[in-house]
Amino acid sequence: RKFIADLKEFPHPLKMLRLAGTGETLLHPQIAEMVACAKKAAVAESLDIVTNGLRLTHELSAALVEAGLGRIRISLQGLSDEAYAYTKRVGVFQDLVENIGWLYAHRGDTKIYVKIMDCALGDDEEAQFLRIFGDIADFIAVEHLIPAVEQIDYEKIAGHALADLTQNGAAVRRAEVCPQPFYMMQLNPDGMMAPCCAMETAEILGDVSKESVRAIWQGQRLRAFLEAQLRGRKAAYATCAKCRQYRYAMFEEDVLDGEAGRLLQNFQEPR
Repeated sequence: RKFIADLKEFPHPLKMLRLAGTGETLLHPQIAEMVACAKKAAVAESLDIVTNGLRLTHELSAALVEAGLGRIRISLQGLSDEAYAYTKRVGVFQDLVENIGWLYAHRGDTKIYVKIMDCALGDDEEAQFLRIFGDIADFIAVEHLIPAVEQIDYEKIAGHALADLTQNGAAVRRAEVCPQPFYMMQLNPDGMMAPCCAMETAEILGDVSKESVRAIWQGQRLRAFLEAQLRGRKAAYATCAKCRQYRYAMFEEDVLDGEAGRLLQNFQEPR
């Protein structure tokens, strides 16, 4: 609630407020209330959730739609119970399909995005994926596996060398300046703000329990972080020095390398 109240201090709503992370979003017992709080405050143009969908029930789906959820992005593990063997539940995949179908039929203004990683599909399963979900989702996608964390052998998971493609299938751009901290921040569960969505926190920008979000966004810690990016000194931050994740989520308009000098000049101007 403190975070949402702080967001009202900005002159315009955020483009997106996304509830996501390294855990399962729908495990939070107050997730619908959190969405409703943000929706009522009108702090973002879009309210998004990322989930594996296994906790979707008719009741929870109805609560999220009523709360004003803008989009729910459901990540599939596969197209059979075998892909969900860790759940120890028989029929889990069919239950998931049924629950997504119910949500689609009662979605109101909520958009449903169903996606699966290419490495989770067997031979000839892409057509099956499209057939199952094509009529119960607003958007569907087969996304490319990307190397997001250095501790994981992604080529072993994929069973082959990874293509030099972004998650959405574009060519990977060899940009040195990470664009993420120029347009986003991440609120961690402990109240700390981080400059990007890297799996390891690159820098602590501030504590929402003690500062306003806008003060953190305009603060010296973020300013120093951005300047380091623009001056080619991101290696000063241990996480940034080894990070390559951002390159696999970039679009052409995200490339800032050619604009670094002009942006640095703006940093010299009085605020």
